[in-house]
Amino acid sequence: MALEYYDGTGDAAQDARWETPADPAAHSTDNTFSQLSSNASFDLDGVSVTRKKISLQISLRARQLKLKSDFTDAATVGISRSESAVRQTVEDVIFSLNEFKAEIDRLTFIDIEGDENGPLALDPATITIKSDFKRLAVEPLRGYGEDLIYFSQLGIKTDSNGDYYRDKRNI
Repeated sequence: MALEYYDGTGDAAQDARWETPADPAAHSTDNTFSQLSSNASFDLDGVSVTRKKISLQISLRARQLKLKSDFTDAATVGISRSESAVRQTVEDVIFSLNEFKAEIDRLTFIDIEGDENGPLALDPATITIKSDFKRLAVEPLRGYGEDLIYFSQLGIKTDSNGDYYRDKRNI
């Protein structure tokens, strides 16, 4: 991980190694050194993060990243997973999935006995979206590392009505 620090005066330094000492003269040949600073900027999993203080806490994907530094020592990075944050993220995803399902069902409702069809009941594009959405429950998710993963492995399952719920045994 490379960190950039800005001291507010227009000067900046990049530190690509944690063991780089704070003394610029010690590393004048490769131009890497630490300096006192006020801002921290870095990329984590393709997400750019900037904070105006060197001691910070952020949460990304249920991980907590802490940067701590004093005036002479190198920065230390620690990452921990928050079980409650993971659980809340799963609950939020389930809520959104069920909300989307209810709306798409309302829009595509076909009233067999009357004339109360949903406004998009016979719309081919909407029917395709609804079909693709139903496949989420049974097809693997792509983009989650090199291995395929299914909702059920994340503790997200569907009931007989197609509504999503959290399998409390898995997460």
